[in-house]
Amino acid sequence: MIFDYLEEQNKQIAPSFFMLDPFGFSQIPFDIIQRIMNNDKCEVLITFVYDSINRFIVSEQNKETMNSLFGTTEWEDVNQITIPRARKKFLLSLYTTQLINKADISYVRTFEMKNKYNHTVYYLIYATNHILGLEKMKEAMWKVDKSGDFHFSDRTNLDQAILFSDTPDCINLKREIIRQFKGTSVSINTVEDYVIQKTAYLKKHIRSYVLKPLEKSNPPQIRVTNRLNKFTYPKGCTIEFLN
Repeated sequence: MIFDYLEEQNKQIAPSFFMLDPFGFSQIPFDIIQRIMNNDKCEVLITFVYDSINRFIVSEQNKETMNSLFGTTEWEDVNQITIPRARKKFLLSLYTTQLINKADISYVRTFEMKNKYNHTVYYLIYATNHILGLEKMKEAMWKVDKSGDFHFSDRTNLDQAILFSDTPDCINLKREIIRQFKGTSVSINTVEDYVIQKTAYLKKHIRSYVLKPLEKSNPPQIRVTNRLNKFTYPKGCTIEFLN
């Protein structure tokens, strides 16, 4: 295996973007992802075939394969869960948590792919140790799903018109920012880093959809210093989130 050779030579892979798109669920052992991400400036995009995993996870003959896929035996707890949505949440959460904690990956984002019946077939899971990579991948996801839920469905659903809107619903973003920074003074850079790392939103959503409304409210909910023009939020400015 190439990883064995590189380790013997005390070398690393050149900066690379790996697309791990298996046929089924048996071809991406968790330790392979770990070895890839041990190399500096490497990223992975994993096809996590949830539909197949959920269907065959109950089979005793797939036990070792599942151990290898998840890098743990904790997946067995899913057999106690009967509600479909709860099973999906459990398995996806377990896998992404393993990527963060066991593979020591800094940033993980998921994108859900559904078929024409609106049934989840698989997830695309992006993992990187570099915040710029996370930012660019989120920008790509927003181009597909402007709701910020990060999913795509083949089903034509008139109730999902928000997906085709150029104006995202940033109510949740406003709530998250207020909850995180209320009563503190921080730089705009700190707010941007928080939004990229901890929320589903992008930098471009911060100023027009959150900061400007907060400053224009009566009374204002923020006070801004280190800037020339009102209702602008340049690099280096400081934002005080008022109580």
